[in-house]
Amino acid sequence: MSPSTLTVYGVDLLGELLMVTMLICNVWRLRESSHESRLLRMLVACAMLGCMLDSVFATCENAPGALARGLLVGSGTILYAAATITCSCWALFITLHMLGLVTPLRRRLLTAPALVCLALLVGNLFTPLVFHVDAHNAYTHLLFSDLLAVIDYGYFFYGLALEARLRKSTAGLRFFPGWALIFPVAVGGSVQILFPPLPLFWATVSVGIAGTITSLQNEDIYRDRLTGLYNRAFLEYLKNKDGGKTGVEMTGVMIDLNGFKSINDRFGHAMGDQALVDVAHTLRRAVGDIGVTVRYAGDEFVILLNTRDGAVVKRTMTAIRQSFSLFNVDVKRPYQLSASMGQYPLAPGSHSIEEFIETIDRAMYEDKRRYYQEHPEANRRAEGSHRI
Repeated sequence: MSPSTLTVYGVDLLGELLMVTMLICNVWRLRESSHESRLLRMLVACAMLGCMLDSVFATCENAPGALARGLLVGSGTILYAAATITCSCWALFITLHMLGLVTPLRRRLLTAPALVCLALLVGNLFTPLVFHVDAHNAYTHLLFSDLLAVIDYGYFFYGLALEARLRKSTAGLRFFPGWALIFPVAVGGSVQILFPPLPLFWATVSVGIAGTITSLQNEDIYRDRLTGLYNRAFLEYLKNKDGGKTGVEMTGVMIDLNGFKSINDRFGHAMGDQALVDVAHTLRRAVGDIGVTVRYAGDEFVILLNTRDGAVVKRTMTAIRQSFSLFNVDVKRPYQLSASMGQYPLAPGSHSIEEFIETIDRAMYEDKRRYYQEHPEANRRAEGSHRI
């Protein structure tokens, strides 16, 4: 066995051990049924499969016999496919994590290049397109291998561009570093392209996934476990940052659900939790990437819009109301969703976050008082005691 093959075994073993360790330490997160957890499981599975087959590939390359040829072609095909699936899943993951949802159109656009890659790999089994294995089991890259690399790196550039745009639009108020996976994989992949004997790609994929999961753990302090939105600790962070002043133009929107207490009373707290999850999903879809949504307390939510343009703010609030109306028609729940809202613009450096919250809270309460005047049957709690 050559020293280079032993090097492959050692590097891939470290990658496998890292993934096994992350699985053991984060089994609670990876067992969740959320879309994010499913994408994380796919990333971990691809990394473990890649590390294993990388060693198989190194063992069979230039080895004699039909068995070695079959293993070489099979492992090479799966390694290419696993790399593309890893990159596309990462693009979907960062979109979901940063935006809160992936629209059907965006999902189709993100999966289409990966399907092209997989189609080329299937075709390569019949006609050499991506790589070729000759009669001596020597492996050679072909033209379309470069196309697959461009597509894979394209997913990474998409993720970086999306994160940079969102960080800029929310003044850096994002805690999850998108480069946690991209940086080590880009370094490992580039080194392996320049120096093929150094098998770093799949080991660095494992490092990147471990960094991603660790970053998620660090971010959890600012995330609401039930809805996945930012929580009140996030606003406390803003209040303490730079003396509580913000250097960007914002508009705050305070949202308080109408009749939420009656949902808990009539259908139980489990259904009340489901209502909060539905509200979070509805707000994310209506707000999109124009702002950040926070679960402030109980059934109260705060949206920080990255604009002071009154027309944009009004359009967003209208979209929120329309989204609640569509939810009530399209989703069969035993409850109806509606909310009172108040908004107030925040000039750079003019107010602290604490003053800002108090102002939009008062504006929201005026809207809620008007709602209960128009719908007295929904007022299940005394006027003036809307906060629990």
